[in-house]
Amino acid sequence: MAINNTQDLETATAPDLEAYFTQILTSFGLQELVPVATKLATEGASEAEFMNAIEATDAYRRRFPAIFARREKGLPPITATDILNYEHRAGELETLYGLPEGFLTSKAQDFMVRDVSFDQLRAQVAFASDVLTKADPETLFELQRFYGLEPTSGALLAYVIDPERALPHIQEQVRIAEIAASTTRGGFQLTKEEAAALEAQGVSPGDARARAESLTTLGEVITGTNILDAVDRETRLKVLAGDTRAIGELRKRAERLASPFQGGGAFATDRTGITGIGAAT
Repeated sequence: MAINNTQDLETATAPDLEAYFTQILTSFGLQELVPVATKLATEGASEAEFMNAIEATDAYRRRFPAIFARREKGLPPITATDILNYEHRAGELETLYGLPEGFLTSKAQDFMVRDVSFDQLRAQVAFASDVLTKADPETLFELQRFYGLEPTSGALLAYVIDPERALPHIQEQVRIAEIAASTTRGGFQLTKEEAAALEAQGVSPGDARARAESLTTLGEVITGTNILDAVDRETRLKVLAGDTRAIGELRKRAERLASPFQGGGAFATDRTGITGIGAAT
């Protein structure tokens, strides 16, 4: 006998009920509850009594802990079907991005307990993939130096999709690392706090690199003079932040140091080290 509705359940025989619950509960990973479900249905339990009894079993709680964890946190309720759908879609993300099987599905309920929607998860995975595709070795080095993140694809992806980390915060950390990498390429290494301060002021990696390179090349532009020897770290940071007053004072200092060479030489033919400080790329 095929069971298609509640009325069929009420009139079905024990073997039919067992076959029915075997099919249904196996799809939920709860095949061990087939005898319990069959007994409840045979005894005529109401739908509410049936669900209460099933949810009270250790097997159900082991399989769907997110239901109870969210309930304890006062979050909107979810069902076992919601969890299965989330896990299924997480598995599709694994396939799409070439991730190891279980990399996301094993964490699906952790995401749900922390109220991370699937759209949020998808955005974090997409961001991680983008970082892995575009990040240069210097940025990966700074992520390790600042946040202890090993410069491997697996470690980076695990870090980015950690359910305890919000995407905006992760994006901010990557920008901080990119700024530090940019100034390092320009010849000036920042601390994490300094890079974070520049990021908070809206300095882009392109800005930081252009200004750092200008600071570094000033000494080369002015023949026989290294202006960096006379520039303290605080002033350099102000220049990196685009402080117009600091930039103006540095230009004046460079002009004074360069005056002996204005008749010729590098300064007379190339002033990019001075004029480039205020430029952004």
